[in-house]
This record gives sequence, C-alpha cells and structure tokens, in this order.
Amino acid sequence: MQINIECPSEYLTGMSGCQSLYPFDYTGRWVIDSLSFQTNVRKHGPIGPGSNFSFSFPMNGGKIVGFHLRAGNYLNAIGVYVKPFCRASSCALNPIDDPVEIQEQIDAIKDAFPRDPGPWGGISSGKKWDDGVFSAVKQIQLHVYERANAMNSIQFEYVTRDRRRVWMPRHGFNRGGIVKKIDIDECKNEYLIGVAGFYGPVDGINNGLDVIRSITFYSNKGKYGPFGDENGTYFSSISSRGKVVGFHGSSGSYLNSLGVHVEYF
Repeated sequence: MQINIECPSEYLTGMSGCQSLYPFDYTGRWVIDSLSFQTNVRKHGPIGPGSNFSFSFPMNGGKIVGFHLRAGNYLNAIGVYVKPFCRASSCALNPIDDPVEIQEQIDAIKDAFPRDPGPWGGISSGKKWDDGVFSAVKQIQLHVYERANAMNSIQFEYVTRDRRRVWMPRHGFNRGGIVKKIDIDECKNEYLIGVAGFYGPVDGINNGLDVIRSITFYSNKGKYGPFGDENGTYFSSISSRGKVVGFHGSSGSYLNSLGVHVEYF
C-alpha cells in the first residue's frame, strides 16, 4: 500500500499502531502488525489487522521528518525523527533548519519503539529472542550454573502500557542451579537504567562458544549483583540517560547473549 502526502501543505504529525508476537512460528519476537499515519489534514490507516498491544506518537508543535527501524523478515520496530516548529521569539536566535541537528540542539528524537543496544556475548550462537518493548521491567529471575560459572537462563516480568503485568518465556535451559530474583520497586519510583557484565567461552561447555558469565543490573536506586563469574570480555549498556524497557538476545543450553531496549529521556 502506498500513501501519498500532498507536500508542502500537508505533512506528517503523528504515527500509531499495534505490535504482537510473531504469529506463525513462536520465537518470542515482536512484530509491527498495524500502522496508522496522521497528517495535519487527515489520517491514513489503520493498515494491518492490529492487536491489543498498541503504541502512539502524536507530534505536537512539529512534524515528522524521518524514520528509523529494525527489520528482518518482518518489521520489528519503528521510530521517528521530528522537527519542531520554532516560536517567533526563538527563531531569530536559534533557527533549526537541518533535521540532522535536532538531537543535538533540542534532544528531539522520539521513539515509538526505542532503540536497542547490544546484544553482547555469543551473538552467532543460540536461538535469537526478543521480549519486545514495555512500560517497565518489574521482576528478573536469573538461573546461575555455578559449576560452569555461566548464566543458565533468564526470565523477565514486565509492566505493559496499560499497567498489566506479564511474564515472558524463559530464555535458556533450567538445570536447577541458584535462582536469583530481583524485584524492581515501582512504588518507590525505581526503574532499570542499564545492565553490565562479562561474556566469554567456558571450558567444557557450549562447544567453546561465548556465553554470558556475569550480569549486574543497575537501577536509579542502586545495583543488583554481580551474579556469576566476572571473567572474560566486559560489556555495558549504561551510556545514555534513559530506562530499560525490554530485553533481547540469544539462548540455547545457556544464555548466549543479552541486549536491552532503552527509552531515552
């Protein structure tokens, strides 16, 4: 389907849509299954069947001037670049004519689906998974296999945009081991801001391929961990202001790799 916008009098002012789990062969991966585009004149869409997990980005005082996305066989994530309309009092002092300068000048990049640092670890091994994007991370259950000094599996509970709590599938294999439970206290306005750790091969397991060996979770109130063996190659997602709103990675017999979805402030 093609949408024609009658420039220059018509321009994009918003986008909305729905996401759902991959519908044909469950892999834990989210896809965009519906999109609508709003201009200053009319609405185009919805295009696609839609689902219960919706998102929207209405642009007030500006227009959409570009898109960024993540895709494989399907469209997994989409975000927008925006250009604000400057006020008469500020245009003379700080004209904003180049959309490329928006982020540096006014921090104006907005994401319907946030960008995703990582994954770190054995990215070429294991089965890829993506929990998707939520409002917040509520709980984490981590299975640590001490005999191998590696992460067996990990599982997350999230809070959806409509405040429902939902557990996503466990990623990795449960051999027992030690279970570490982390509860993020939303009542105290706590939220995750990043993850750090170490990855590398472990003798005698996973055919010598890299696995996550240690993880530390950081919130705006403190840190949880480290869990596991702090040996190997160091990684960290803590480079920008924002909060973690989802995880992605790969796993098989162990947790092979881990990355985050970040909602930037």
